[in-house]
Amino acid sequence: MIWLLFWSFFKIGLLSFGGGYAMLPIIESEVARYEWMSGNAYAQTVALVSLAPGPLAANMAVSVGYHTAGIAGSAAAMAGFVTPSILLIVLIVVISQRFANKELDSFYYGIRPVIVAFVFYGAFRMAQSTPLLHSSPADMAITWIIAAAAYLSFSRFHLHPLLVLSGSGVAGWLLFQ
Repeated sequence: MIWLLFWSFFKIGLLSFGGGYAMLPIIESEVARYEWMSGNAYAQTVALVSLAPGPLAANMAVSVGYHTAGIAGSAAAMAGFVTPSILLIVLIVVISQRFANKELDSFYYGIRPVIVAFVFYGAFRMAQSTPLLHSSPADMAITWIIAAAAYLSFSRFHLHPLLVLSGSGVAGWLLFQ
């Protein structure tokens, strides 16, 4: 189990680009493949881990690892997750010193649309697994109002993510009891 956690998160760390939310679909795929968590437990873990400081995907590795195999599982998942990044950063530094910036810029322009697609896909999958989206019309309306308020808080008012997450959590606690 420990080796499987290391290997799964090594692959995630190696093949995932674009930050934590872009990695969520890949993490979810591994979690489902090995039945480490139910879909609902995974969605709850994402929500809780989003409140923690630090990189989302790294926190997910620790959480999934702990859920699956305790502290040793957390250590294995985290080690697997960061090892490719360390190796790739060293490789990128070596390569970037040998090639012109235009060649690298062209490569990065090709990757960016895929990162956007990963983020949208992750958001879509997360929305699908939200139990409230399959409940009463009133609960669905409240869910969408909280989502819209959170979006406006980020995009228009530039509020800190922790403040928005905390406010949304309090709103959910008050409105869904």
